[in-house]
Amino acid sequence: MLSHRQSQVLRIISREFITTGVPVSSDVIARNYGLKVSSATVRNDMMLLEQEGYILRPHTSAGAIPSDRGYRQFVETMDDPQELPAWEQHMVSHLFHQVERDTEEWVGLAASLLGRLTRCASLVTWPQAEESQFRHLGLVSLHRFLAMLIVVLQEARLHQQLLPLKEPMAQQALDATAARLNLAYNGLDAAEIEDMAQGLAYPLDEAISRAVVTLMRRASQREAAEIRFHGWSYMLAQPEMAGTTVRETVEVLEERGLPVSLLPSEGLRVIIGAESREAALYPLSLVISSYGILPQVKGIIGVVGPTRMHYGRAISAVKFVSEQLNRLLSEIYS
Repeated sequence: MLSHRQSQVLRIISREFITTGVPVSSDVIARNYGLKVSSATVRNDMMLLEQEGYILRPHTSAGAIPSDRGYRQFVETMDDPQELPAWEQHMVSHLFHQVERDTEEWVGLAASLLGRLTRCASLVTWPQAEESQFRHLGLVSLHRFLAMLIVVLQEARLHQQLLPLKEPMAQQALDATAARLNLAYNGLDAAEIEDMAQGLAYPLDEAISRAVVTLMRRASQREAAEIRFHGWSYMLAQPEMAGTTVRETVEVLEERGLPVSLLPSEGLRVIIGAESREAALYPLSLVISSYGILPQVKGIIGVVGPTRMHYGRAISAVKFVSEQLNRLLSEIYS
């Protein structure tokens, strides 16, 4: 159990190192932070913090930096993170307002904004239902023997594919077919549509139903695993991120995404260094949150950066951007 002053010293070391990237000495703490004790007393506190694994000394004579355990203590005892400044909140809200009807833009905008706000890499997944449900389909005539099938699923994402026709059909007939199937399939999942499609009276209805089922299942498989990263350049610009190992880590994340074990089922999660139990991620920290209309539809949003991350700002930014996504999804489902 740390004493009040030892906790103060650890917070000072953490804040100072996060801000400057320079190891923090006992002289700096005693001189600049009003603890009203000598640098020798601060050195004794730092010695205990080092013994307990809260801080590290890159060199014997150098100042101290937080360890993963030290950062964890800093995050757990941090005052409630300050909200983003009003002007940044307004900017974020305005940009989301501009694309609120364009669901395809949500994920890209969220990733871009988080990178800019935190100077870290960002990650976002598309909101995904545990079992995708059908909302609407449309058929657009492209040629006498070819139509475009457009399907909207519960997550409000649009999917489309070409649909060959065995006989020529006018747009009016395609509209009637779409209306009939929309009435029959509203709110159903792929398995239910597949069951209903057995023995339909119209061959075209059966062909469309098969295409919808295939599209729904393919979309679910793709989107469940799809993590969009943005802004690696922000993270790699940090001096401690210049090593070859970190660049290899970036390649691994781009190729494989994050392990499922690290993704929060609900709420916000902060993962620091070795807490991930993934060797490739040891130089990094993650602030990740779920968002959506829980439990029906859920996505993941967060940032990835060095353990010397500005945790308060990262937490605030992730929370605020996730709130914007929650609002947009709520408007769709209301």
